[in-house]
Amino acid sequence: MCNVARFLLLLGGVGLLAYPMWGLLDPSSYTAELRDHYAFAEGVSSAQVRTSAMILWLSNGVLALAFFSTSQYIKYPTGPGLAKTAGIALILYPFVRIVVEVWSGVNLTSHVEDTSISIELSAENAFYIIYGMALLGMDRAWSEFNESNKMAS
Repeated sequence: MCNVARFLLLLGGVGLLAYPMWGLLDPSSYTAELRDHYAFAEGVSSAQVRTSAMILWLSNGVLALAFFSTSQYIKYPTGPGLAKTAGIALILYPFVRIVVEVWSGVNLTSHVEDTSISIELSAENAFYIIYGMALLGMDRAWSEFNESNKMAS
């Protein structure tokens, strides 16, 4: 079961890092994807699409780091800082995603006048933060457990 979880986390991380390549390699087909997310993305240039795809790597990279670190933590639960790295990445992810969405929105609407960009806070954002805090707690508990065992020996 652990190998399946690790494989899915690794596959998810690779997928997150590969997804923006679509916007770089074929901006015209990726434009439809952007229009679903940004209402004013009509008439964007290929350069704007490519820039938005590159910006997306920031948030996807943070989430992929969390996936890769969690995968390694499953394999090596005593590995120093793996759960901590994953936890911090998950806590940061919603904030990085907000920055990426605003930055992409500004990029994609630079050719349009009088546009607005909104920031959405949701339960999904809270999930990443809470799960990240849980991983930090697991890392701390594991460290304290190891320290108490070393002192008892």
